[in-house]
Amino acid sequence: MESQGWRRPFARRSALSTPEPRRCVRTGCHADGTNCLTGDCNTSPFAPNQDCPVGVGGQQPATIAEFTLQTQATDFYDITNINGADIGEQMGPLPTSTQTPGAVPTFYWCSTPGGNCKFDYGTFTASVPLAKPIDGTPLLMLIAQGCTQGPATAAGCPSGFQCNGNPAATNGVCFLQCTSSAQCPLTQQCVMASNGNSYCQCSKQSDCPVGEFCGSQFIPGVGIFQQQCGSFEGWWSADDFCGNSSNIIGNPSNPVLNCGAMITNGDGGSTNLSQLFGCTGANATSCYQPTATSGCCGCATSSANSLFSAWPTETSLTCVSNNPVWAADTQPWLANLKQACPSAYSYPFDDATSTFQCEAQGSTNLLGYFIGFTDLPKPTSE
Repeated sequence: MESQGWRRPFARRSALSTPEPRRCVRTGCHADGTNCLTGDCNTSPFAPNQDCPVGVGGQQPATIAEFTLQTQATDFYDITNINGADIGEQMGPLPTSTQTPGAVPTFYWCSTPGGNCKFDYGTFTASVPLAKPIDGTPLLMLIAQGCTQGPATAAGCPSGFQCNGNPAATNGVCFLQCTSSAQCPLTQQCVMASNGNSYCQCSKQSDCPVGEFCGSQFIPGVGIFQQQCGSFEGWWSADDFCGNSSNIIGNPSNPVLNCGAMITNGDGGSTNLSQLFGCTGANATSCYQPTATSGCCGCATSSANSLFSAWPTETSLTCVSNNPVWAADTQPWLANLKQACPSAYSYPFDDATSTFQCEAQGSTNLLGYFIGFTDLPKPTSE
């Protein structure tokens, strides 16, 4: 767990106090909390047995608990999968007498986001419900090889592969540049990437050795995402891919996601996938806000959207407007996140089904909370 470098075995309880309003988990680490496969601080040098430095969060994808705790007002808290998931996480108040919810729906008052979740994201990735559905599993699955970058060898990689990462670390990423599929292992293909070079990549589980999975990794130093074989470590979100508007995911001639390409927004203006996923720029207004127009970000719970039923029926807010372009191009990439964990955030303005509140009785609100973790279910291979 990312808190003073403390290591938390599952099913073990410990108390902590923290000034930080976000809690995420590092997994697959050395015993001293470094060289993690998920949630890594991604800074060098990084002191062992320490929290990430101030202002540095866990590397994506990462499940995060967020909270604003107030002694003289109501607490706000949530679980977010906006940047993918590396672990199952839940957060809720410790048993005590609490205030009445008032206008807040009962489900979102002093309840436990993440507590109703199976975290089975892989169940819903096989068919991303776009206009032309695609199998999103190899793209959205996070895999790791855990290689070590050396002067002449790449320990942990298949023969001939390079390893990129911090030179002293053991959580690097394997890759192999190619000119022909004959250079690739097993049934992997030599596929062009967004930087114009071609690399050996998998497209399905059967392209990988027994016991490994086909999924995506970000190649540091190369600056692109590739589909490689390795151990299952979690799930990316499309927001992870399009956090950089220059990213092109897949073959540039027919990309799965072209994050910076111009799209006509719901209000007739211009936007792109990076803004639609991140609720920024032309899409910086929530569709639940009183000033919302058809260029807003959302509205996921609008019955006008074909995927609205993937969101909980009980909501704390009502749609003011709806963006049909967001519904067509963005919401299909969020459905697996919401179906696997209905009470967690799937996009930045998912407040209506993901913001929880609580307050203890008495003149001072000193309510305590627990944060629980569980492994993600491992997907089945082909």
